[in-house]
Amino acid sequence: MITALNAGGLSFGSYQQVALDNMIQRAANALQKKQEKLTATYEKKNDAITKESDRLVKLSSNIKSAQVAIQNGTEGIEEVQGYLDDMRSALGEIERTNSDYYRDQYDEALRKLNSAVDSYSPAYNPIGRVQDRSTWTPNDITYNASFSGSTTTLNGVYIGADFRIEDESGTTWIPDLSSQTLTEYTSYNTQKPSDSDSTGRTTSTSTGITAASPPDANGNQTFTMIIDTQEVTVTGKVVKGGLGITGKWNHNNLATPEDIQSALDELNAASSKMDAARAQMTTNEQVVKGHENGIKKKQDDLKGEQKDALYESLEGMTDLEQEYDQQVAAMQRNLEAMSSQQQAYLSVFKSSLASSGNNPLFVDMNV
Repeated sequence: MITALNAGGLSFGSYQQVALDNMIQRAANALQKKQEKLTATYEKKNDAITKESDRLVKLSSNIKSAQVAIQNGTEGIEEVQGYLDDMRSALGEIERTNSDYYRDQYDEALRKLNSAVDSYSPAYNPIGRVQDRSTWTPNDITYNASFSGSTTTLNGVYIGADFRIEDESGTTWIPDLSSQTLTEYTSYNTQKPSDSDSTGRTTSTSTGITAASPPDANGNQTFTMIIDTQEVTVTGKVVKGGLGITGKWNHNNLATPEDIQSALDELNAASSKMDAARAQMTTNEQVVKGHENGIKKKQDDLKGEQKDALYESLEGMTDLEQEYDQQVAAMQRNLEAMSSQQQAYLSVFKSSLASSGNNPLFVDMNV
């Protein structure tokens, strides 16, 4: 029998499931949108942090290069000090034995000293590689340690032992410190030596030149040189660069105690320059260390921000999932409550129907 209470053919149970499924789907769609928004927010923040980290890596690379340069300088200073000690020892042996072997050792230690200070390229060498031999201006190290574009300059200190002889005739004698030769030029290009104009006259600083007189009031000296097997006399002024040390040629071949003392005076004067070089490297090291610590702190801060962003995203995802679960549970409870209420209503109506008899409100539709 069909009545107003069961007309249509749908039971409440099937309607309840369809309604619940629809509500769960809407809640799932809403959850997905919130999750996508949360993910996009995290990815945007993480991308920004990654870009900042990449920039810091580049700055860190610059600072690392500066650290290498300072380390080269510090190690080079100690190497130079070793050669200076060798030169002092050679002077002591010359005084004791008057041996030409130690005279040669004196010059050899000086050659090695000059080779040591120029052993690294300009980008990593704060103690050598001067760009202009006319002034011997030290090679500074410049690097970028900030995002502002400004650069930091670490002061170099030249601790080689270079020189030139300015001839009274107007020419200049320039040494090749590695080969221990001395060449005369009418003009010398300090930026590009290959473009210099040589007279073709050359000699050896080890065996071909001797200072024949001490400096006069104007600083000029007379030198005896062997050029093309011929002995010639040159008068000029010795101009020193760096540590201010010259070979045995400038000390009368270290022939007398006075000549040995003259060389020793140069070494003593060089000691104060070496102390200044050490102090400068310490200052440079502190500057670079400060930048290194600053970059490291920024990198650590970014790692913390990245971790916080990840935790925030994960917590947000967890909260959304819990919210979704609570919504679904609430939907189920509500529908179950509605189902119980409907069942109660149906029971009441059935009781009424049973006692209704021929109540015209309840007509048998099958009749």
